[in-house]
Amino acid sequence: MVDSGVQEGRCLMGRKHNYNCDNCGKEMYARPSHLAKTTRVCCSMECSIELRRQYMRGENNHQYGLKGEKNSSYLGRKSKQRDGYVLKRIENHPFAQDGVWVLEHRLIAEKYLLDENNSVEINGKRYLRPDLIVHHKDLNKKNNIVENLEIMTLDEHTRIHNLINPMPRDKITGQFLKKKKHKDVG
Repeated sequence: MVDSGVQEGRCLMGRKHNYNCDNCGKEMYARPSHLAKTTRVCCSMECSIELRRQYMRGENNHQYGLKGEKNSSYLGRKSKQRDGYVLKRIENHPFAQDGVWVLEHRLIAEKYLLDENNSVEINGKRYLRPDLIVHHKDLNKKNNIVENLEIMTLDEHTRIHNLINPMPRDKITGQFLKKKKHKDVG
């Protein structure tokens, strides 16, 4: 029986169904060369995503139980942010970004520059207060030696950077002007 261009047992292109979707069971046609290359075939991207989600869950995941360097998805102990700061992977740090990443210069400040005024105690260990900034004296974000680091408030840090690179102001009103982006010509 022909119904809206589809014959029983055939797909719209006139080919016979030769496979069932591994996720939903829908009959479909897949090229034999495609079937030879893969172990799972799905009828749609949604079915493929759902099948992978089910397959990679828990003990079915080939990375299940592999932590740190043993896991092939492991990015390493160090990373860089887009703005150039160096991050270190530290498990169980109370102020870590995404649960594991801490700015390297903050870790160095915690190790060598803490005192009663700039630290907080959590579970018997002292950490740099999250409201404080660690300033690089030479303005090099990668230079994390202790002598180059200084702990300060956000206001103090902003003041230093405004002195180094002041924002332009209107001479009459004193209001800040937007910085113009210069385009290279020639």
